[in-house]
Amino acid sequence: MKRKRLHLLLFCSYLLSAIPILAQTAPGYYLPKDALNQRAFVTENWVYHTGDNPGWADPEFDDTSWESVDTRLTSDQLSTIGWQGVGWFRLHLVIDPDLLDKPLGLALNHAGAFQIYLDGKLIYRFVQSGEQQPEDIGWRGGPRPISFHDKLDHVIAVRYSNLAPERPSMAGFALYLGDLDYMVGQYTDDVARNRSVQGISAHCLLPSACCICCSFCSSVAPLETSTSPSPCF
Repeated sequence: MKRKRLHLLLFCSYLLSAIPILAQTAPGYYLPKDALNQRAFVTENWVYHTGDNPGWADPEFDDTSWESVDTRLTSDQLSTIGWQGVGWFRLHLVIDPDLLDKPLGLALNHAGAFQIYLDGKLIYRFVQSGEQQPEDIGWRGGPRPISFHDKLDHVIAVRYSNLAPERPSMAGFALYLGDLDYMVGQYTDDVARNRSVQGISAHCLLPSACCICCSFCSSVAPLETSTSPSPCF
């Protein structure tokens, strides 16, 4: 009871302190306590800047002049934002007090390489084939653990690169946050479903456009490996 009361006071204190500067901050995202029972699809309310500067991972960096963008980066978006192969995305995140110190899950559906920073600290990365170093292998598919400590407001920064976009529907990434156990269960089911579909495709006797199972399988992304960009959730 005392812990919940402390979280409530902390949340109210944050809201009161934030009111004078709301007009000066970039768009953000509120993660409700319902995230403990599901997963949240977070692609909007990010801000973006083309180019590459490690300083953009700093949670104190002023990104109010950055452009608001959907991180999935469709073919139409690429031309609009002037995508040059590398850019940074930042999300100002406010979590519900009940999510403090909880073991949450983080997952990305991505078409390129990335580095993920939480409050300025590198927590995960995924590199393109042939680029990885021993210390770079930090993402092997599926949800990864993430926790938010000490405060309710956080900054997630993503350095993202896709030098040769091939998917018109998504050259960027989609980030998910939610309950870790729930997301692991969903990922396990997805992997099993993909394997089942791929098995059907391998035994299809009519390799033509009119073969129902083959046309369905062609729309399913292959399972992820640790060295090639593909959906991981």
